[in-house]
Amino acid sequence: MEFKDYNEEFYNLSKRLEKYVYLNHIFHVKMENSSVKFFEEEEKLSTGSVILVNKKRPKFNFYINKQDSLNFVRYIMLHEQAHVLFSSNTVFPHEFVDSDNSFAISNLTRTISTTDNKKENVYGHYLEEILATYFAYYILLNEGLVNKNFLKDVICADKDYFSYSSFVLLKKVLRAFHTKNGKTKQIDEVIRIHYNKDIVPVNLLLYLACTGNATYFIKDFEQRVEICTWKDFVLNFEKCILSKSKNECIEERKFVENVLQILKEN
Repeated sequence: MEFKDYNEEFYNLSKRLEKYVYLNHIFHVKMENSSVKFFEEEEKLSTGSVILVNKKRPKFNFYINKQDSLNFVRYIMLHEQAHVLFSSNTVFPHEFVDSDNSFAISNLTRTISTTDNKKENVYGHYLEEILATYFAYYILLNEGLVNKNFLKDVICADKDYFSYSSFVLLKKVLRAFHTKNGKTKQIDEVIRIHYNKDIVPVNLLLYLACTGNATYFIKDFEQRVEICTWKDFVLNFEKCILSKSKNECIEERKFVENVLQILKEN
């Protein structure tokens, strides 16, 4: 494929994604105003990145290895588009939570209010990364472009972040945040209903990721769990998903499983 074909594919995918973020005008406007550039990569796997210029205009850069399959490139594109979706909460971009004195960087990534901006004061980055991967996989699967084995293939090819066991744990987390009144676990249903205040979101974590409103979500979580803050849970979860073997982070995994059990019971 030529770069112009990849550019067309990028915008076709954004339209497919928009079907799952029904009436999310902020995401639609950001994608319409986006800048997209492609570069050739000859040695490494295809990669991508996105930055939000003035927190509004996405600037995408993709480094394409033409030896990679089209579906792998599609996955890279959708992964980066998911980051834009997860930063679509521009109404309360610095939403404050007093349990850990944190502000929202995106719908999922948060920073602790301190006098410095050290990386250790930021949490939720890897939660956002693994959800962006899962989201991209879900869209491709739901659109009939890949089969269920695609996620394993992607992880085997790209080992920078997560192992397959990380996604097993992620699915447990998603199930725990599935609400009792929800009729389906599908992402499109989670997102479509958030404009109707009389309907309970199907999955609270995906609701947060796609729509924001972290203050409501985190307070609800901390009232239901009580034994920890949202920050404690996320940091333990992130240690687990970044570990490369089941023998690592045993205590953190027990902590996460305990919290998930409490969520299920409440």
